[in-house]
Amino acid sequence: MSSKFRAIWADEYFGRLGGIHDFIETSHAKVRIAMLDTGINASHPEMAERKSNGSIADCEGFPGDLNPLEDLSGHGTHGASVLFKTAPNAILFVAKVFDDNGKMPYSKDNIAIVEVI
Repeated sequence: MSSKFRAIWADEYFGRLGGIHDFIETSHAKVRIAMLDTGINASHPEMAERKSNGSIADCEGFPGDLNPLEDLSGHGTHGASVLFKTAPNAILFVAKVFDDNGKMPYSKDNIAIVEVI
């Protein structure tokens, strides 16, 4: 599936949310969401804006040598973008638990995360 087709599909999907999306946009509730993924691309315009306005509250790498503000695969950045389109008032906490190859490095922190989930 080409990226242009995916973008068109995503726009159509969000257009169909209709009343649900209107309700979410008018709600002033701040829902806190933790995203365990490949991090986010901090230079992506939407992510940079969300980071500067506090919608992205914190970013951590597990293990600590994973940079949560670098997302070479784009998976976490895409997930965060979809989340903010669906719940624009969300407060996001980003945990990068997958390396640049999509693998979860072995560490005690990651084992603890998996056990919690």
